[in-house]
Amino acid sequence: MYEPVKGDLVIGTIKMKSADYYIVDIGAPLDATLGALEFDGATKKNKPNIAQGSLVYCRVTEYSKYLGAKLSCFNKGFNSKNDLGELKGGMKIEAPRYKHSILESKLELIAKYIKFEVAFGKNGFIWMKTQSLPSTIVLYNVINQILVGCAPEIIVQILEAAK
Repeated sequence: MYEPVKGDLVIGTIKMKSADYYIVDIGAPLDATLGALEFDGATKKNKPNIAQGSLVYCRVTEYSKYLGAKLSCFNKGFNSKNDLGELKGGMKIEAPRYKHSILESKLELIAKYIKFEVAFGKNGFIWMKTQSLPSTIVLYNVINQILVGCAPEIIVQILEAAK
């Protein structure tokens, strides 16, 4: 179970939406809230319309064990190439947080074979997106092999075979 910490980047699933906020599942004991105006460029007349079940990449701005977490998708004021907000397309997988650094160290190798986007959440979720379904399947398999400790030579063989 994820314990939110202020400043953490997390990947969440929209569970419910209203005119003013979204309820987001981030894998914590309580659901988080994300204000509809907590996005770059959002105004009362121009708010994002994110569907239930969609994924979002957010920053934890507050946390109370009694009220849950508050989230924001503002990129301003942060050294951020994170592009916070809705994660369109792609898929979410769960992986232990301590294995994220292992996976991050292999991204350069994977990028030699597959074009992809990836986002890591401190809540143990990883979002990935490729240009095609076959590439997504290969990337998913490679990530799972890395997470179980597969040798780099085998990872390269999987990527070579998928070319």
